[in-house]
Amino acid sequence: LNKKFLSRTINPGIGNAFCKNEIIKTNNICFSSFSYGADNDFVRSYLAYSCKDNTGAIIYNKSFFCYKYNDKSIMNSTFSEKRLDSIRSVIKTKELYTELNLSCPKEINIFLLNEIRGVYSQSFLSKSDFNNELILKYIPSDINIMSLITFNRFFWSLANFIFYISPSLYGLFLKFYKEIK
Repeated sequence: LNKKFLSRTINPGIGNAFCKNEIIKTNNICFSSFSYGADNDFVRSYLAYSCKDNTGAIIYNKSFFCYKYNDKSIMNSTFSEKRLDSIRSVIKTKELYTELNLSCPKEINIFLLNEIRGVYSQSFLSKSDFNNELILKYIPSDINIMSLITFNRFFWSLANFIFYISPSLYGLFLKFYKEIK
């Protein structure tokens, strides 16, 4: 479940997952003060402790709620430097794996790269004059480039692949997208 979440094959979140209270209380899992990424930080922490405690998780193939998209949400607002928090939250998760003496799944770097790409895209497409080099410094150097391409989410993984090999080429695609939009 953890690897599927980190590779974005499934997307458990605060509004669509049930968590064992015992795991939360025993491990003092709480929401961080990140402006962006606090919910994913919580889920990643929960899944890391589930791996450590070998408690596992269960997927129910049943809908328990409906999601209403809010275009005025903070996630859809103009770019802010606070958006870097989503990147920092993934780095915090990587540090948690080290602290728990767990081997960090390679998928965490793909999750991190995707967050970096998302922040870069939002910054690039906004009218912001933010220095994108501050975003690019977070790109991990130890990603197996072949692990970026998957057929499960081909276009998503292709975007990550292009971004990883050349952020400037990815920026050209964004510029083209912005012009035709």
